[in-house]
Amino acid sequence: MLRILILIVLILPWFSWSQAADIDKEYFSVAYVKLPSHPILNENERTYNVSSTIDETVGNLISETAISNDIQIQGFRREEVAPKVHVKLNLSSFLIDPQSFSIDSKLIEVKDDDGNVVRSYYVYRYLFSYKVRGGYMVENPFELKMENNLDRVEKYASDYFNSKQEAYAHYDVNKEEIKEEILYNFVEYVSYRIDDIINSAFGYRPYKTNAYLWILDSRNNPLTEPQKTEFSKVKAIMSGINHEAPIEETREALSPIVEAFEQMANQIEGDSRRERKVKFACLYNCAILSYYMDIPSQAIKYAEMIFPLKYSDTDAEELINTASDLDKILAANMVDSRRMVVPIDEKFNEVEVEEVSSFAYLVTVENDTLIANMNYQDLAMVGAEAKVYLPDENGNLKLNIFNAADLKELVFDENNIYVQKEFISYKNNPRAKSPEKYLVRKEFETEELSMYAFLDDEVVFFIKDEEVGYSNRSYKFLMGFKNELKKFTGSCSKVNELIDKNYYKNNTASLRSFIEDVVYCE
Repeated sequence: MLRILILIVLILPWFSWSQAADIDKEYFSVAYVKLPSHPILNENERTYNVSSTIDETVGNLISETAISNDIQIQGFRREEVAPKVHVKLNLSSFLIDPQSFSIDSKLIEVKDDDGNVVRSYYVYRYLFSYKVRGGYMVENPFELKMENNLDRVEKYASDYFNSKQEAYAHYDVNKEEIKEEILYNFVEYVSYRIDDIINSAFGYRPYKTNAYLWILDSRNNPLTEPQKTEFSKVKAIMSGINHEAPIEETREALSPIVEAFEQMANQIEGDSRRERKVKFACLYNCAILSYYMDIPSQAIKYAEMIFPLKYSDTDAEELINTASDLDKILAANMVDSRRMVVPIDEKFNEVEVEEVSSFAYLVTVENDTLIANMNYQDLAMVGAEAKVYLPDENGNLKLNIFNAADLKELVFDENNIYVQKEFISYKNNPRAKSPEKYLVRKEFETEELSMYAFLDDEVVFFIKDEEVGYSNRSYKFLMGFKNELKKFTGSCSKVNELIDKNYYKNNTASLRSFIEDVVYCE
């Protein structure tokens, strides 16, 4: 019966309406194998080895086995004799400059609820400079030039202590452990960088992440329920799929859904920005589903249909580029799908963590770049902190929890880019008196006005040149919603009129429509 109602809606002619056209990102699981750019087509020749040359200053602190265990090519066997891919790593020196050692102080002020300073004191930390020299070379059958020096010259900064004497004493007692920590961080950086490079070129990496469709979230829009119904099917189909699932079954299940979204798009005859927005969402969904069915030509076809709408050409171009890349890499690997069984090296499989599914790139406040493993299911918890996996001194992955204040940026994939922002989160700490630093996901960014999502259902606005954001869960937003929205509209009277008519709602989809309307003043 429900299917009949959906079809009735689809055959009704689209009319120009005044209902809202709020669209929201609805996420679903995807799983496939990341294919190599330079595949070794003969499976029997997929062999590799890792060898290390380590200086004595390094070897006293970390073992060669711990270094080489971090580097593996997925889908390959490790063979010490005549491997097709041979990774040669060298760590040539590790030096600490004793003359650079110094003590740094910071003033701490304790304030009352009114912002008055009631107590102040100094804390101290020690700093020193160090240099680690290393590099790598990868011998490969394609004669690709894969070598680089990875020297690091940095300044180490300790935690803060209550006195200078305590800072000095801490260094004296822990200097060997500090050296090990520095070296492990460097080896982690080198190993993960090499691992990513060689797997991108040659490896077959099982991958699981989230993708999204644009789904209507406007109660009175005639296409809202049909779109939500189709998305529910997508979510159910993709939730149980892994990288080994036959692509034919996925194509058979998703093809009717693609047709349904295309039919919805064809019913929209008007040319208002809201109508073009809904049509864009339908065609975008067709392109995305085609992409994950591994039919790049069909994805390109739907993406090209977006251009005449003159709505989000950037998304259309990105879809075309992504689908074109998929078409090329499928051809290079002589396969028609990214779904396949990836052989596991039973002889050498020491660093296998099944629940960790992908890389994440972290930029710390000290501007260090870390390449970590991350469970995509943990993305939902990124906010006050982020959970990632980094190798310990034995090369085994270990859980690390970073506070948001310690990270500038976390990049999981193109759909999940988190940046550090400062605001009062009324979801995380509703009694907070002053703003705190959190990781928020990019949703909509312009020079004048930007929008971010915190833990999915808290929206944060930022105005140009203002360092502290505005939460849609604040008391002012909840009690004076219309007045708060008008703080962001500038000179756009059209949007102010819609605010007075109660057009916008305090949810993610409607607020995204609001910020787009302000930027385009429509």
